[in-house]
Amino acid sequence: MIFAYIKYYSYLCMQFAKKIHFFINFISITTMKLNKIFAAFMLVMAVAFAACNQNPPVGPNGPGNGNGNGNGNGNGNGSNTGQGTLESPFTADDVIALNGSKTGTYYVEAYIVGQIAGKSLTDNAEFAAPFSGSTNDDGSVNPYNTNLLIASAAGVTDVAKCVPVQLPSGALRSGLNLVENPDMLGQKILIYGSLEKYFGAPGIKSPEYAKVGDKTFGIDPSVEQKEPEAKVVTIAEFIAAPESNEVYYELTGTISGLSAGGNAVIYGNFDLTDETGTVYVYGLDKAFKAVGNTKADKSFGELGLNDGDKITLRGLRGSYNGKIEVMGAYFVKLVSKGEGGNDNPGGNDNPGGNTGNTPEGAIVFDADVDNEGVGTDSNNAASYTITKDGVTVTVSSGILGEYNSEKHYRVYKNQTLTVSTTSGSIKSVEFTCTANGDAKYGPGCFTASTGDYGHDGGAVGTWTGDASEVVFTAATNQVRASQIVVVVE
Repeated sequence: MIFAYIKYYSYLCMQFAKKIHFFINFISITTMKLNKIFAAFMLVMAVAFAACNQNPPVGPNGPGNGNGNGNGNGNGNGSNTGQGTLESPFTADDVIALNGSKTGTYYVEAYIVGQIAGKSLTDNAEFAAPFSGSTNDDGSVNPYNTNLLIASAAGVTDVAKCVPVQLPSGALRSGLNLVENPDMLGQKILIYGSLEKYFGAPGIKSPEYAKVGDKTFGIDPSVEQKEPEAKVVTIAEFIAAPESNEVYYELTGTISGLSAGGNAVIYGNFDLTDETGTVYVYGLDKAFKAVGNTKADKSFGELGLNDGDKITLRGLRGSYNGKIEVMGAYFVKLVSKGEGGNDNPGGNDNPGGNTGNTPEGAIVFDADVDNEGVGTDSNNAASYTITKDGVTVTVSSGILGEYNSEKHYRVYKNQTLTVSTTSGSIKSVEFTCTANGDAKYGPGCFTASTGDYGHDGGAVGTWTGDASEVVFTAATNQVRASQIVVVVE
């Protein structure tokens, strides 16, 4: 009996020992597995931490949106493909991704894929020849177009992946527009211009230079500009010469037309006459800037010139709306003083001011400065209003337009421009336009609802009367005014 109990207890001890051994093995194996799991967890955490310190990847259309989709909508912290420099230009995708967050003049490299043959990027894009010329306000069609579409790859036909590029008059327009140069389609282009909204999308405006293959167009900003040689000619010989953005001519003649004030004395717009004829000078700078640069820098007032002064200048043979003009002109010397009065054009002590005889206390609306609330997209004309010092100018349909990089208030044909005030009475309104007299864009295209309105054949239209509101209608054609001067008493 005792032997049986001993045997039974021995069996129990052996079973207990086996369970203890199994438990120890289980703990050992589990610990090893936990160590491996912990090590793997730490590795994953290290990789995740490193990834958090990197920029999101750049997708096919530019930087991602911060969610890792790389769709190029520009809402994330992604980096651009380029930097906008000559060595590292932006791509078209970069421009789209930036979406106006970066402004200024930069280099962009892309492919020419098409153009916009109308007013809508979405509805009027063309991606294959034959290409359509641009249409003027009067319905006539030009043998060229004034824009391009570029993309980061050749053959793109999705407008959402395209950047519209303005083609200013001159070498860039004549050499790159697809109507006259269909072989440019698909070519890689390097372009230097201002990143601005164009056709309602991220675009490039006022480009100064472009390169396609070994062909260059415009002024290379990386090359130091030297004053070119100029051919001395009479005005008759100048008029007979071909247009060019590179050949400079030297002219000597007598000034007339500064008495019109406005843009005449701001930019130096006047007639120059010698014994062989008369030609219009569209802007005169005090010094040479760069070959082909036709944008006046408003330095004319510093020259102290008047009607009747005889001067020598140099400039390019150009034209606008069929009118021959001296463009990109700069002052060379004063030959003799005339009888135009004091040393400041317009006769006041503010050379280069808005007009030569602006009344004290006048409210001046300058399109270069006073343009808040004005629509700037030429493809979406609308009503706009500008208020300044108690005077309100309202246009029923128009935009803030631009010609030769100079801004102007644009009022479309059969639309109105209303000048009103809630304090006092309007005594006079003066418009300085981009054309003369009754010509298209000139002051003669306006009629007034009340008071007396007229012009002397120049670029300035003047209204006088006594009213709290005056409505001007662009009755015969579109009007473009760079300045509006209002006197209220």
